[in-house]
Amino acid sequence: MLPVRPGPPALVEHTFHEVNAPLLFYLLGGDDRSPRILINVIPAPELIEIVGTYRYPPYTGLPDRIIPGGDVRALEGTRVDLAFTCSTELNEITFQLDDDTPARYTFEAPNVWRLESGLRSQASGIRTPDTGHLTPDTLPKPRPPHPGRLVGTPKTFQRPLVLRQRGTYQVHLLDRNGLTELRPERYEIDVIADEPPIAEITEPRRDLVATPRASLHVGLRATDDFGLAEVKFLHAVGDAKPSTLTDHITGPIPQKGLSSAQAFTWDLSKMGFKPPLRLTY
Repeated sequence: MLPVRPGPPALVEHTFHEVNAPLLFYLLGGDDRSPRILINVIPAPELIEIVGTYRYPPYTGLPDRIIPGGDVRALEGTRVDLAFTCSTELNEITFQLDDDTPARYTFEAPNVWRLESGLRSQASGIRTPDTGHLTPDTLPKPRPPHPGRLVGTPKTFQRPLVLRQRGTYQVHLLDRNGLTELRPERYEIDVIADEPPIAEITEPRRDLVATPRASLHVGLRATDDFGLAEVKFLHAVGDAKPSTLTDHITGPIPQKGLSSAQAFTWDLSKMGFKPPLRLTY
């Protein structure tokens, strides 16, 4: 039973809360009944699929990978091309990295989303307790500005990310009916640090005293967690700047993969050294 507000005319009021599906209703009063009234529900826009194409730094030798899901995790320097698919056609999308200025895009036919605001990225820092100023250690890595255009359709768009630091991102949707998504999800960006390579001299394992005509048996090994781009054997005479020993002496040093090993005989008589001198390598 609904309370009737005295008239004339008599009025009946009722509020339907959280209507999530089509609703059909009518009013019945005494011996009279109103026509049936249908309330159609327009669903709010939502992201129905996110797929990332991972393009790893060239030195790793890793092939591109396609990984579904909005959360991103990869080696620092990896480019991830995120492809978003929405449930309905949109008028506007807003992409936000952490607390940076949101980047708002509007669709421009036939296949481009154009940046309307958010041309500049803002980086927040950690302030020191005593001075309140940013220091080199607390200053965050700057983020690149948002792309001026994104490729897509009214229901899809692509946003590239180059992984530099950990964080999060959100995507806000506005469809052609003026509706926004119910609960925008926050996605994680996890950046895996690339540890520096490890290089060691395996032979000789100690300091030596040698004549200018001596031959040294040299062994070396280098490893890296993701891949080696280049391996060089350096030497210096006295306090001079180190220089690369020619591959005519060392032979070609393998540079691909996660590890590299080489052994060669170093004929000092071919170097033109004049004693006394200190040779480091």
